[in-house]
Amino acid sequence: MANSSGVKDHILLTKLFIYPVKSCAGISLDKWHIDIHKSCLYLDREWTMIDRNGYALTQMRHPKMCKIIPKINLDKNQLVISAPNMISDLFIDLNEGANVKGDISDSLPLRLCGTDRWGYVYDQQVQQWLSKAMGTYANLARRCLKINYFNEGDFLLINEQSVQSIDSELPDEQITFDRFRPNFLFDHQQPYVEENWLQLQIGTCLFQSTGLCNRCVQVNVDQQSCSKQSQLFKKLKEYRQTNFGLMLKYVQTAVEIELLPQISVVKRGRRSVHWKFNGDCEYIDGPRIVFVCPCGGRLEPLRIHQAHDTEYLEIHYADGHTEIETGPISIYDDPLKIVSIEKKQMIKLDANEIIILYTQKKIDNTFAEKVLPDSSLRQIVKGPCMYAPKPNEWIHEFIWHGEQEEHKARIVPGAKVFKKLRLIPDQFYYNISDVRTSDDALITVKLMIFFELVDVETMLNNTHDPISDFINAICADVIAFASVRKYETFLENANQLNQLETYPQLMTRSESVGYKINKVVFRGYLATDKLQHMNDSAIESRTKLRLEDETERQLQLLEDMKLEKRYDRSQKERKMEMETIAHTLELAKQKHTAHLLEKEAENRVEREHQELLHNDEVKFYQNLKTMQVDLTQIIVAQNRNPDKLIQIVDDGNQKNKGIRSENIQFVEHL
Repeated sequence: MANSSGVKDHILLTKLFIYPVKSCAGISLDKWHIDIHKSCLYLDREWTMIDRNGYALTQMRHPKMCKIIPKINLDKNQLVISAPNMISDLFIDLNEGANVKGDISDSLPLRLCGTDRWGYVYDQQVQQWLSKAMGTYANLARRCLKINYFNEGDFLLINEQSVQSIDSELPDEQITFDRFRPNFLFDHQQPYVEENWLQLQIGTCLFQSTGLCNRCVQVNVDQQSCSKQSQLFKKLKEYRQTNFGLMLKYVQTAVEIELLPQISVVKRGRRSVHWKFNGDCEYIDGPRIVFVCPCGGRLEPLRIHQAHDTEYLEIHYADGHTEIETGPISIYDDPLKIVSIEKKQMIKLDANEIIILYTQKKIDNTFAEKVLPDSSLRQIVKGPCMYAPKPNEWIHEFIWHGEQEEHKARIVPGAKVFKKLRLIPDQFYYNISDVRTSDDALITVKLMIFFELVDVETMLNNTHDPISDFINAICADVIAFASVRKYETFLENANQLNQLETYPQLMTRSESVGYKINKVVFRGYLATDKLQHMNDSAIESRTKLRLEDETERQLQLLEDMKLEKRYDRSQKERKMEMETIAHTLELAKQKHTAHLLEKEAENRVEREHQELLHNDEVKFYQNLKTMQVDLTQIIVAQNRNPDKLIQIVDDGNQKNKGIRSENIQFVEHL
């Protein structure tokens, strides 16, 4: 390698990767050749997955793409794609034009990371397999020009020490090189040394640097757990911007090959396998220093696979058997014994969930293991629990009718695909269209069905899709109900659609497949526009007359109430007036009576007083008489001469009409 100062440096290339399908898992290789016509690794990013609008799918929006594993079988000239949730693999011929929808010349425009590309789109068989593996619509497209589906450069070079430097900045999570999806991985003791290189020679191939790779948020996706909760992209922006990894382009075949001895270090807690030039190997546990022969020798670090409490490892051995190890556990790769190790999530079952598990029993004989046709065992695993299926077990997958996302009342086949079966009551909406009454009126009946699973074994033995059975039975019941009634009669008897007795076929079929129908709710109906308009007009007229009748009745009631209230009010006013007069008379009577009693008391007291005075005077004079006193003198003495004397003299000479006038004389001081 030559840097910007012209100084040559030497490195050890430890890994070589290609990514046949963009954003899917990569393939680790010992050797591979360069396609000189396209100046890239052969079949690297040759395909991409697209949605129904021609936009490329990436791990930024679909992290589970890292579990889509492509492989290249050059012997059979095939691209083999596998996925954890798929029973069989997808096989695609490497010849251009194979499995392509339409003619090979019918290339379509694609949209890849903001740029326009072209490609051949594959047929329906490929699309259905990928859509089921992804859980959403997906198809495969292959490049139709000499430009593969690269974002920036043809090759990407990553330094392991640079990755470890970034990993040290994020102690809470483990950052590995596969986050950056390199083609070439090497180990140099100095991190970021590659950023100054101008040229690179690998074997006989010469490469030229085209700059650093501008990273996006896809580096946040953990390639093992498919989680994208990482803070790696944010840390890159803070730590050293978002440029990481050296982009290369192929220049020419080199004339000179440089092979230098390499000293490698296996760190503590790590394990590597030392491949020697004679094909033998040795497992090395760190800490240890290893001298690697440049002529065919190499040191391969073994990857450690870890599973937490809720995960398990599925280990595929070279002899063909498979083992399951539940977490927490950590296992190193063994290239001699182990083909692959996959980390999977254990199945979490709630208290109301079950899974149907099938176990294949093997019976030994003296020659080989045989599998009898009736040696499968079915069992029910009930929650709450966490379960990891064994190698000879598989889980029943249910494919039922289900609701469309856009229209909840529209049921379509195969919409519900699941493995966990719920035991709690459930419900679904359904609209029964083209229901004809006896007078040929077409209507759509809207229902809601509440059901509950009561016998799992009966359901498994008697049906593969109970929702389909419910729909067929309830359609028959509703059509039978409407066919014997006219439109008006149907509307009058619509409340009977809320009663379970109206659905005999539904009740019979649900019982035969292990279900119980708890309730059926009539949610209304829909008619044709013309019929609905006529019905609306009739309803409007009836409603108008009923409202007018009610209004008139209310007015009459109001007038009656006013008259009654006026009569009651006048009665109360008269009564109050009579009570006022009676009260006034009673007060006057009481007052007069009190006055008379008062006068009578005064007169009585005065009379008694005068009697006492007279009695005293009589006694006084009697005493005086007894004492021989002259009472006349005493009386005369007591009555002295008056101050005035009034005399009335009769004047007989003056007469006026027989009336005698009298002369009055006043004499004072007689």
